[in-house]
Amino acid sequence: MTTFESTPKRTYTITLVGGTGNQGPGLALRWAMAGHRVLIGSRVFEKAQATAARLTETLANHNIKANYEYGVNADVVGKAEVVVLTIPYEAVRDTLKVIKDHIKPGAIVVSPVVPMTTTEEGLVPISVPEGSAAELIAKELPHANVVGALQNVSAEALDAIPEPLEGDVVVCGE
Repeated sequence: MTTFESTPKRTYTITLVGGTGNQGPGLALRWAMAGHRVLIGSRVFEKAQATAARLTETLANHNIKANYEYGVNADVVGKAEVVVLTIPYEAVRDTLKVIKDHIKPGAIVVSPVVPMTTTEEGLVPISVPEGSAAELIAKELPHANVVGALQNVSAEALDAIPEPLEGDVVVCGE
């Protein structure tokens, strides 16, 4: 097995809360390829386990070694310097109730969450009293450093390894 060419000078431990959904697996692939320690979180242990096994196999097929860790969301967030919430907006408040006491003080929490809901007409935006999903999360996690980012990165592009990603990402935070 080989290590991806762009191994960073500093590696991070990154937990993907909801890492079994649409965007989580692709982010997990990309960050493991870059040499980071990646933990897959889910509400259901078996889903996290199955996703980790599938992603390990995907990278092995490209001669890239990865060893994903996995568990329920509350168990894996406390191990990370960076926590990424790859969950639907409707799940944010309930998920934060479960994980907020487990996130390390000073951890970076990334929100790619877009406040949208599905109607008969398709996806429509939801008005958020706090202004954005990231602002809601920051209000609920005052001990963390919350940023909004990755909302414009498609799951399909993330999954298309080993193709490089091209484009810009806006990052908003304090």
